Amino acid sequence: MVTIADRIKRTRTNKGLTQAALANALDINQSTVAYWENNRSEPDARTVETLGRILGVTPEWIMFGGTSAKSIGPSFAPPPTAKAHKDLPVLGMAQAGKHSTLVITETPVSFIDRPPNLAGNNSAFAVWVAGKSMEPRFRLGEIIYINPAKPVDAGCFVLIELLDGSAFVKELIKQTQSKVILRQYNPAKDLEIALTEVKNIYRVVGCSEG
Repeated sequence: MVTIADRIKRTRTNKGLTQAALANALDINQSTVAYWENNRSEPDARTVETLGRILGVTPEWIMFGGTSAKSIGPSFAPPPTAKAHKDLPVLGMAQAGKHSTLVITETPVSFIDRPPNLAGNNSAFAVWVAGKSMEPRFRLGEIIYINPAKPVDAGCFVLIELLDGSAFVKELIKQTQSKVILRQYNPAKDLEIALTEVKNIYRVVGCSEG
């Protein structure tokens, strides 16, 4: 019999996420995810909804199985029957919480409707927001749209990708020749990061509920 534990583990591994990465996205301890996957406990209803958004499946499928899950297979190409505008790749999850490692994938985990402001932009992509440090502006489980072609400037929101593989969403306060100064909202504080640690700075151009 396939259990909730089996479905959580299956979708997590199909997304290429570790238990630690999923726990980080949910802002919980890794041991909690391990308990779920070992059938020692189950997530509550609110957590199941967030799990569904992060893993790309419906909450109902996580709880009860059946045929209501969205695609979780290994193919990352949009299905032939998809509408032409449902072609914006989702490249994993962006940590809006503490300055720590998040999951940005090289291949899309899914495809979503392309917003009008990104029509014809082949470099654009989206990521899921994980963590709570940019609330109320960006909330856990929301999707943010990224336009790599649009310049960044003070006051805009950015996705910072570091050379060590971590990335996160913050407000850009200032960029000098040697560092970037960023702001988070919850709790409110500013961060300084040396440009020698930065791989990419992408502009956030919108968001949508997952």
